[in-house]
Amino acid sequence: MNMTNFEVLRTELKGLQGYEPNELELYLYNNDLVGSEAYDKMNRIGILQTTIDVLSSMANNQSYFADKQHEDMSISGFGEVLQNRIDQAETQLRKLKAEKNNSSTFFLFNS
Repeated sequence: MNMTNFEVLRTELKGLQGYEPNELELYLYNNDLVGSEAYDKMNRIGILQTTIDVLSSMANNQSYFADKQHEDMSISGFGEVLQNRIDQAETQLRKLKAEKNNSSTFFLFNS
């Protein structure tokens, strides 16, 4: 699979709209990633952190919520979905960081 960091971020955001590509590139940059570079599994932690940053920004943006009221979902329903996605990404991030720390400790004691 040949995807860029930017494409993987868009996939993680599950099609949520509201940010221009240059804004998403800035979020990637803030997590030491370049959007145009090929995605590598080693970038997973940075992608998840960027996803959390973008979703948190959306959750704190009142004007974004005002534009998201649909017939089938209230603003509070959308907020719940958004918070659930943030929680899911944070759980994945903690798990990956713990796995990374455990593997580092493993190599330290086995060398």
